[in-house]
Amino acid sequence: MKGTTSRFAAMTDDELRTELAQKPCPVRRLRINAAPTLTALYDAPEVMLDGVDIDAIEARARRVKDNPALCSRLVLAYTSTREPRTPSRHAEERLYDGFPGPQDEARMVEFHDADWGDRLSIIQNLDDERLRFFGLRLLYFEARSVLPEALRLELEHTLSGRLVDVDAGGLTLEQALREIDEMPSDDASDAGGLLADYRTYLVGRMTRVTDFRAKQFAI
Repeated sequence: MKGTTSRFAAMTDDELRTELAQKPCPVRRLRINAAPTLTALYDAPEVMLDGVDIDAIEARARRVKDNPALCSRLVLAYTSTREPRTPSRHAEERLYDGFPGPQDEARMVEFHDADWGDRLSIIQNLDDERLRFFGLRLLYFEARSVLPEALRLELEHTLSGRLVDVDAGGLTLEQALREIDEMPSDDASDAGGLLADYRTYLVGRMTRVTDFRAKQFAI
């Protein structure tokens, strides 16, 4: 937090929200589950300290920590000025949306110790929807023969759709092809011609996926 503690404490809630809506914001949000880069104060260069003495920074931190009411007001004011983020419908984009509970942690261990034929029931008992998706996807790619036909078809429709349907999320095969075609033909970064080979692979895969979906789902 940048600024004196007493100044923030003296503000009304409206003043605090206005202050925290400024850019750059005097309060930083750290996502502890996203591996933030932290530096010990004694290793921090002068540009990071912004001319503030280390003892003053530590004293400010203690005053904030010892004032839970101010901490609560700061958090409430900060979050109220931010637009709520709509959770993605794709599990891959929700990796940092909370940790699995202890029961799911135990089920994950059980999943990896079990035979393929026993893993579906474990997946279906997972509380975390993200883990259920990843578990089903792993089961489909590694042992699809153990899946009930209706579930296998559902997974095939979902997973193949991610490759060709722009509304399904992620980079489609066609979008990847377009990005290759939009690159300069004399791009020195591809002196080995890898992009041309990759383009051929994408064209072939797009054909196979399209044919598969047309045959399997009458699309």
